[in-house]
Amino acid sequence: MWQRIKTFFKDSETIFLARAQALIGFVAAIAGAMDWGPLVGLASNGGFTRDQIVGLAVVLAVQGLLTEVLRRRRDPEL
Repeated sequence: MWQRIKTFFKDSETIFLARAQALIGFVAAIAGAMDWGPLVGLASNGGFTRDQIVGLAVVLAVQGLLTEVLRRRRDPEL
């Protein structure tokens, strides 16, 4: 199983980082789009606003995708 995981990431930490960033951005976008009001009474005097969370999620997703594209562009074997 470990070998299949290493093969998925082409034995590259950079590709792992790019895919992790894209996944974190995707999950943050989903969390930012949800209405948490019915589940938790959130205080309005702190934390991130919904727009900030969505903006951070978009930045992380784009950064992860861009890192993946740039990494693959430099290595002809990928």
